[in-house]
Amino acid sequence: MTRADLLRRLRRAQSLAQRGATEGERAAAALAVQRLTRRLEALPPGDEEEEPSPRRGFDGLPWAADGAAAPDRAAVLARLQAWVKGTVPAEELRWWAAWVVDKCVLPELPPDDPESGAAEIVLHLASRHRPALRREDWPVMRALLTAPAAEMRAAWRGWLEHLAARSRAGGGEGVNRR
Repeated sequence: MTRADLLRRLRRAQSLAQRGATEGERAAAALAVQRLTRRLEALPPGDEEEEPSPRRGFDGLPWAADGAAAPDRAAVLARLQAWVKGTVPAEELRWWAAWVVDKCVLPELPPDDPESGAAEIVLHLASRHRPALRREDWPVMRALLTAPAAEMRAAWRGWLEHLAARSRAGGGEGVNRR
């Protein structure tokens, strides 16, 4: 196992040690942190690989090849939930979305298709011309990603109204309307 692999695992274990759901889970992760730290310290000199990218969690993605299928709404929802929990910074989420746009074929789906929101959210996150991601975006994004087929048109309406309201609020006057 390389230094980069160990560092990647160490970061995951550290995150779990801090945010585990149960005391047992946090304790087990803390032990894993100790073991991984000892293994890193025991590596011989010369095994100095580049520090892994801060863009975590992109290894082994099922859509990792050019032209592959885009992530479904469950995958997009999981990324957003990680951002809401604070385990993924907004800039990393934006980088991931840009990567998906560059590497995947995003589907063109009708608005009543439950998967249609996933491509929209990915495109929104990837755009550098959009305003910064904010916590008040989360409920509307979640609604678009979780609505059943019968409620998709209403979820889309809510999403588009939210975007329009954000656009009006940031309308070039420099006024912060929170």
